[in-house]
Amino acid sequence: MSELQTFAQIMRQKRIELNIQQQDLAEYIRVVPVYISRIEMGKLRPGIEKLEKICYRLDLNFDAMILLLTAEKENDSHAKGLHYHIYEKYIEGLVVK
Repeated sequence: MSELQTFAQIMRQKRIELNIQQQDLAEYIRVVPVYISRIEMGKLRPGIEKLEKICYRLDLNFDAMILLLTAEKENDSHAKGLHYHIYEKYIEGLVVK
């Protein structure tokens, strides 16, 4: 599973857990509902400002989500490994296997 897909899964699970509809989240971050749907399908990476609003509304750790979404872009495998080490425990608690 790619980092984008992992983020998508975390976001969707947390939204459902908090009983927030895609429409409501979309209104909160001022986008159309299809934007939320595409993120949750792993087809769209949110910009930094939208990500910050999503994390705030869904009570997700913004720093961990930034690291998750940027790890996939890292070319240096050592740096990528450090990213994983930083947020690994946080992510483990959010992803249902």
